[in-house]
Amino acid sequence: MEGVEVTTDVLVVGAWLAALVFVVRYLRTRWFRTPMGVHAMGFMAAVLVILSLASSYVIWPDWGGDGGRQIVRMISYGLINAILWWRVAILFRGQRGASAGRRLDERDRSPHRDDSGTEPTPDPAEQGAD
Repeated sequence: MEGVEVTTDVLVVGAWLAALVFVVRYLRTRWFRTPMGVHAMGFMAAVLVILSLASSYVIWPDWGGDGGRQIVRMISYGLINAILWWRVAILFRGQRGASAGRRLDERDRSPHRDDSGTEPTPDPAEQGAD
């Protein structure tokens, strides 16, 4: 099973590197100006925290004597909790703000409208088919 363990370690560190590259690169944009940007950064920061913790076990397996790793672990999971509950609060706030009591995932599905909300244009070939 050592091959599986080594492969898993490589995948953990590879995922950590991808999350790190995303967060560092995204910091160079104006991510904080849109709700979707804030969401993407919050989510990827949470992923980065957890993958950093997992990677630390791979890179420094004996690190954290005298509870040092446990303190980092506690802080990491505390931050993840804060980010996830923040996401839940945003979800509830958005659902409460939906117009006329509709849920956010409901759309007007009138048979006379297409998905863009505009009236469909008649096909000229069908108009003379009577």
